[in-house]
Amino acid sequence: MVNEMNRIKAMIKAKGFKLTPQRRATIDVILKNEGKHMSTEEVYVEVKKSCPEIGLATVYRTMMLLEEIGVLQKHNFDDGR
Repeated sequence: MVNEMNRIKAMIKAKGFKLTPQRRATIDVILKNEGKHMSTEEVYVEVKKSCPEIGLATVYRTMMLLEEIGVLQKHNFDDGR
């Protein structure tokens, strides 16, 4: 997981962004749940456990950034999430 975090960190920096504590917490949750199809809200609930000050909008923005750099893929399962 450390190597994957380092790879993602490099990708974020290459796009001109910083790896903030909130982004790191979000990425940690995503890496710990690799292979699961989690909604942004589900990721938010998990991130909130280790980073209680984080807002849902921050998780949304982080997930959009991760999609932009190719770490995540957005899927529409037609369930409104």
